[in-house]
Amino acid sequence: MRIAYVDMRTYRRLVVILLSLVVVSACSGGSDDNETLTQFDEHLKTGDLSIAIVGDYFHHSYVLELVHVARALSPHARQFYVCTEKYERALDPFLAANDVQNVEYRTLEPSSPILTQWARDIAIAGTADGKTTIVVSPDKHANSKRDAEAIGDLLRDIFPEYAVHIAPFVFESGNMVFVRSGGDRVLIVGRKILFDNSTYQRQAWTRGYTEASLLGAMAETFAVDRVLVVGRALAPPDTRMYFEYHIDMGMAVLGGGRAVVSRLEFGENERTALASAIDARHPVVTPFVGLDPERLLATLSTRLGTVAMEYEDYATLLDSLGVEVYRSPVGWQHVLGSMSWTNVVQVGERILMPLYPDSLLGITKFVASAGGQMRITLDVSDIGEEKFELRDLNQRNRQLYQSLGYEVVTVPEYLHYMMGGIHCFVNVLE
Repeated sequence: MRIAYVDMRTYRRLVVILLSLVVVSACSGGSDDNETLTQFDEHLKTGDLSIAIVGDYFHHSYVLELVHVARALSPHARQFYVCTEKYERALDPFLAANDVQNVEYRTLEPSSPILTQWARDIAIAGTADGKTTIVVSPDKHANSKRDAEAIGDLLRDIFPEYAVHIAPFVFESGNMVFVRSGGDRVLIVGRKILFDNSTYQRQAWTRGYTEASLLGAMAETFAVDRVLVVGRALAPPDTRMYFEYHIDMGMAVLGGGRAVVSRLEFGENERTALASAIDARHPVVTPFVGLDPERLLATLSTRLGTVAMEYEDYATLLDSLGVEVYRSPVGWQHVLGSMSWTNVVQVGERILMPLYPDSLLGITKFVASAGGQMRITLDVSDIGEEKFELRDLNQRNRQLYQSLGYEVVTVPEYLHYMMGGIHCFVNVLE
C-alpha cells in the first residue's frame, strides 16, 4: 500500500493532537431486551464505517499512523471524526492531501466528555429489534449519573440508526474478548476490570458491585452465557508496572475459531539483557526510573515473569474453549514498551498489524495515576528518526497472520508511547 505523505514541514505546523480512533468492536449483547439480541462477530465487519475521536494528547507525528489506518479501511468507507474545531481545521486538509475521502466531522467544545473517552470504552454488541446496539462505558470521571451518560446522548445524535445503551459499570473493550465456544457465547475480561469498578464505586452514580454481581451485570449487558476473568494480579499494581494492562496485548481472537496469543520468553539471557538496558538507561526503561538499579532489575524481572505465565494462561484458557491457538513471539523490551503483535484490527479478511521501530527514541514518563486516570508526559524530540523496518519480529508476526490466510497491512506504530496501539485506538462499526 502506498501512502502519499505530506512533508515534515506540514507535520510541524500541525498542533499536538490526541487521536483515539474509536471505531467500535463487534461484540455481543447490550440492549435493554437481551432476548431479542442477535450476536455479531468482529471478523464479519468490512470497514465500511469508522469513527475517530481526536483530542489533546497526541504528538503531530502520530498522525502518520492515522493516515495508514484510514487508507487501510474499505475504499468507500465512511469515516467520522469527533473533535474540536481547531483539530478539524488541521485534520481536514491533511487527510485530503493523503487521499482519505468520505470524512465527516462533529466539532465539540474541548470540555466535552467524549473527547476524554478512550476508543475501546465503546463496543458494538450486536443487533436488537432491527438496530445495531452500541454499548457505552459511562464517563469514569463524571460527578453525576447524568454527566456520565452524556456520551451516549452524543452517539445517539450522530448515529440515529443505532441503539445506544449505557452500561451500569465501567469497562475498556481492549480488556474484553468475545469467544464462541460450542453453543455458548463467552466473554473473557482482564482482571483490571475488577479493580476499575472497585475504584469507580466511590462515584455517587455507580452501583456497588461484588465480583459476582459485576460479572452477572456484564453477562446481562452483553448477552453472553459466561464471563471468565483472566489475570494474576491480586491488587492493582503500580501503573508503571502493570504490563497486563489490557488483554488485547496478549490475545487476538480471529474468525474461524482461531486466536493468536503472545509468547514471552524471559530467562537468564533476557534478564542479563534487561540489566544492561537499565545500566545504559535505555529509553525503554525510562518510565521506571526512581528505583535503584538492583531493585529495578528484580522488580521488572518478577513482573515480566508474571506476564510470561499470564500469556500461557491465555493460551490454556482459549484451548479449553475449543479455540485453535497460534503463538506470536514478543520480546521483554516490547512488553516494557507496550508493544504487541496481538494488538491488531481485523477487517474482514484483512489484518491491520503494527510495525514497531527498532529502537524507542521517544521517552515516556508516567507522572500521575489518580482515580484510574493516567497522566503522561512525553519527550518526542527524536521520534522523527524512528525507523520502521519489516524484519525480525515484525516480519515473523506478519508471516504468522499471512499463514492464517489474511492480507496483512502493516502500520508504523507510534501509539505505544501512550500505552496504546492500533486495537486500542481503532474500531469498526460496520
